[in-house]
Amino acid sequence: ASGKKKPASGKKKPASGKKKPASGKKPASGKKKPASGKKKPASGKKKPASGKKKAASGKKKIPSANKKATSANKKVGKRGPKDSSPPSPFSYRLDAQGVGWLTLQSKPTNSLTVEMLRGINRCLRDRIAAADQKVLVIQSGLRKVFSSATPFPDPDSGALESFLVEFHETLRLLRSIDQPTIALVQDGCFGSGWELVLACDLVVASDRASFSFPEISRGLFPPAGTVLLPTRCGPQVALDLILTGRTIQAKQALQAGLVARVLSYSKFGQQSKSLLKEFSRNSMSSMRFAKRSLREGLEQTDEDGLHNAESIYLESLLKTPDATEGIQAWLEKRPPKWDY
Repeated sequence: ASGKKKPASGKKKPASGKKKPASGKKPASGKKKPASGKKKPASGKKKPASGKKKAASGKKKIPSANKKATSANKKVGKRGPKDSSPPSPFSYRLDAQGVGWLTLQSKPTNSLTVEMLRGINRCLRDRIAAADQKVLVIQSGLRKVFSSATPFPDPDSGALESFLVEFHETLRLLRSIDQPTIALVQDGCFGSGWELVLACDLVVASDRASFSFPEISRGLFPPAGTVLLPTRCGPQVALDLILTGRTIQAKQALQAGLVARVLSYSKFGQQSKSLLKEFSRNSMSSMRFAKRSLREGLEQTDEDGLHNAESIYLESLLKTPDATEGIQAWLEKRPPKWDY
């Protein structure tokens, strides 16, 4: 019996022998080593790949440098070569509300010149009866000054006569424009600059604005000022200002009737735009006829002026579509819709 058991145990030995190779899967781990060995070359391949990226990034640097060069060229292009011609001494634009902006921008002080006036006169002739302009505004594009007194030219050269001819034509054109003309004066306004302002229908000033005619101190007087100033403030105040050459501040000018409104200096832009909306929302034809009636009435006796105003009202104003619309809207208690 004990002898039979020995062969049985002998059979077990081969079974355990099979387990040994199964339990020690070290050869399998041995296979992994070569696999890890293959990874090293793979990582080695990555290095060349990263090298390609460097090369690629190197290519990117070239366009980047080109972009910088292009950008630099654009900057140079924007500046361009220095233009020998002087900048325009004034500009004109028409905004969406029908307000025409004539901006004086002749450095350093907006002194009026013959060339500047000729350009302004051409602009005004184009805008006298413009259907798309409801209001014309004259303003300064420079800080601290609206316009200073014009330098006195040599009387023997003929320049003075040329200046007066062009300047007085400017004043006539301003006074003949159908639409309301408004001067926005934020700072100092002197000499011919003030004469230009007086030719406008309305003057709106900031609380820092000031006005004067200094010509008398040079042995001269302002020709247009002697005509236009008394119509605003009467002969007493006009003579005082012209014969002394003294400066009048905005609030004093308001009391004298030389300006229509005085606005805050710090909010001048905002408040003046709000003011202009009061004009631009009204009928252009109605404002035009009202201005015409007032202007013509000032040039006539009271009796003739009343007759003229009646004629304009009945024969011109009431025949316009806006007058019909205004009356109808008032009867229907609704906002009017103007023809323009």
